[in-house]
Amino acid sequence: MSSTWRREGENYVLNGVKYLISNGGIANVLVVFAYPESALQQPAEAGRRPARISAFLVETDGPGLEREELPAKLGMPTCSTAILEFRDLRIPKNNLLGREGDGFRIAMTTLISGRLSVAAGCLGVIEDCLTESLRYAQERQQHGKPIGKHQLVQQHLAWMETWRAAVEALVYRAAEAKQHWEEAHSQADPQAEPSEPLRRLYQQADHLAAVAKLFAANAAWEVADRAVQVFGGRGWSVLFRPGRHLQDVRVCRIYEGTDEILQLKIASSLLGKEYEAYR
Repeated sequence: MSSTWRREGENYVLNGVKYLISNGGIANVLVVFAYPESALQQPAEAGRRPARISAFLVETDGPGLEREELPAKLGMPTCSTAILEFRDLRIPKNNLLGREGDGFRIAMTTLISGRLSVAAGCLGVIEDCLTESLRYAQERQQHGKPIGKHQLVQQHLAWMETWRAAVEALVYRAAEAKQHWEEAHSQADPQAEPSEPLRRLYQQADHLAAVAKLFAANAAWEVADRAVQVFGGRGWSVLFRPGRHLQDVRVCRIYEGTDEILQLKIASSLLGKEYEAYR
């Protein structure tokens, strides 16, 4: 991330480019994360802590913002995805979210919900691929019998159901952990440092959301691929649902934390903070 902010009187001034922003072409308000401009102008020094990110609310109808839709995507053609450019965009100082330097904390807290929503969406993909494959396996005739009577087609269906059950369990467990953390957080003193029990609840919710998202995204890709295989030639067409799911679900292994980042995050949560590979 290279977007920056600086303070000028009663305003913040933002500069930078944001790429592949969901709903960026239609949103009226954006949440923008940026580094302090002064910190990025300083030469990097070994051992020095990086500058802290801040978060801002940005209305899209003012000067200083240019945005362009990015329609050339593998999937999700009906979803707005845009590139945004900020050129000395001025926003009131009251548009700062939290305090200066709170951006990373805000982003990480939000990612629990984001990753959980992706996992839940992937569960929906799995369920629909299974439903469509079961219907097709019972209707499609080959060699005088439904293809559902062929053992290797049954193997595809069995794995689909196994992944569906596993993802469902993970999503519910992660959602429950998030609910427990939110309930405890709502009762805590917002001015006080989080208590150790509250920290543990957050860490559990954060960990399970990452596990659920990583597993669900990969399972949904695998199930969509198997559904295409069950459909045969018709699977290789966007006229049928499995083909559309295969195109759309691939991005779930990229946004809200790539597979690679989530694997590092999950491993460091097991080994301890001192093992974080991305620091």
